[in-house]
Amino acid sequence: MDQNAVATMPRMGRMDARNGLTILLRAAGRLPEVRELAGRWAGVDGLVAKAQGRMTDAMSSLRAAITHDNDDSGNRLWCAELAGAAAVTRDLATARLWLDQAGRYRASGDRLVAAWVELDHAWVTAAGGNRTSALEIARRAAGLARDCQPSTMEAVALYDMARLGAAAAVRPRLVALAPLIEDGFGETLATAAGGLAIGDGTALDRAAIDFADRGHLLLAAETAAAAARAYDRIGQGVRSRVSAERAVALTGKCQGAGTPLLRLDGYDTILTQREREIATMAVSQSSRRIANLLGLSVHTVNNNLARVYAKLGVRNRRGLAAFFGEIYGVPCAGD
Repeated sequence: MDQNAVATMPRMGRMDARNGLTILLRAAGRLPEVRELAGRWAGVDGLVAKAQGRMTDAMSSLRAAITHDNDDSGNRLWCAELAGAAAVTRDLATARLWLDQAGRYRASGDRLVAAWVELDHAWVTAAGGNRTSALEIARRAAGLARDCQPSTMEAVALYDMARLGAAAAVRPRLVALAPLIEDGFGETLATAAGGLAIGDGTALDRAAIDFADRGHLLLAAETAAAAARAYDRIGQGVRSRVSAERAVALTGKCQGAGTPLLRLDGYDTILTQREREIATMAVSQSSRRIANLLGLSVHTVNNNLARVYAKLGVRNRRGLAAFFGEIYGVPCAGD
């Protein structure tokens, strides 16, 4: 995270929209870190929660920010973000109400804030079924962000275009931007866009794990689901089911999110319901603890874990944690 931005945070009586966005964008590769600081400001906490895929938490924080912040630019952004979160959870009526509310606040002329508001507008439009117009709005956002600092804003807008179906078109620019973005986050965006553009399941799996480790759980779930589809198209059924398993686990942390890339209709996962339950618990809890919680014997828990390890191609709980990514936010339990 940008050290000057962090040093400034404790001295700020109120977080304005520009500062909140700048901090989030500079820390985009390490969302769990900025989340610890963001709790002091509801608006920034909402920005981080939405970026992480925690849509319910995001909407709660953003509503609180509107209540306590009378700044037009800030309120415009918080309302737009509420619209974007509602759109991602497929609540179109609420999304349109919040987007209309955002339009009632005076625009500040700040291109960074304007670009972010346009991205939310794009997702509301996409939720209404007009993907072509949504892409044009996202392209406009990328244009607004092109000369802004940090460069992450343009990359985020371009990657949203990739998520909406224009991966091949935006990939070259994302590759060019990647070296300008801190902590390798630009490389992850470029890898994901490339995977989407050519249906490369291996690249998409790699991006999914990296997104999850960085705290971007919705992006991770989307790329895992895309990997499942990519493997299926070339007849790699086992790898497709493994990627679908990752997508299901990640989606379960995204509080009702539903985007075009998340669709897994007709795609099978590789674990049974019981195996998945035990596997996700095993990331942070011992076999004995799991057995006590589920009313099973330790032997039964360990047998289930052995099957999980074999199906997912991992050796132990650390392997499970690596497979799922940082979706639980807790230390890995010992084997």
